[in-house]
Amino acid sequence: LKRASLFVLSSRWEGSPNCLIEAMALGVPVCATDCPTGPREILKEGLLGPLVPVGDPKKLKEAMKDVILSPQVLGERLIERAKDYDALKCTRLYLDTMKTILP
Repeated sequence: LKRASLFVLSSRWEGSPNCLIEAMALGVPVCATDCPTGPREILKEGLLGPLVPVGDPKKLKEAMKDVILSPQVLGERLIERAKDYDALKCTRLYLDTMKTILP
């Protein structure tokens, strides 16, 4: 994965696309379908990689070609964003959220 020119998440649905975060953590350019829950938030509304409609292979092909020919986001920015999803950081946020819900 680290030597890949591009990582493509072509899901119709995701809970938490860890594979997308893993690719970003390695600095691999990414593109993803704009499926429910995950990619839009992780890619900061498409600023860190293109988001394409689910079920549109033509747009996905165009996005893949664009990223391979001219990556707009440098690996370091992707690596930094992936750090927001560190296991310890996410666990703390989860526990803090639970504290506000539970009596």
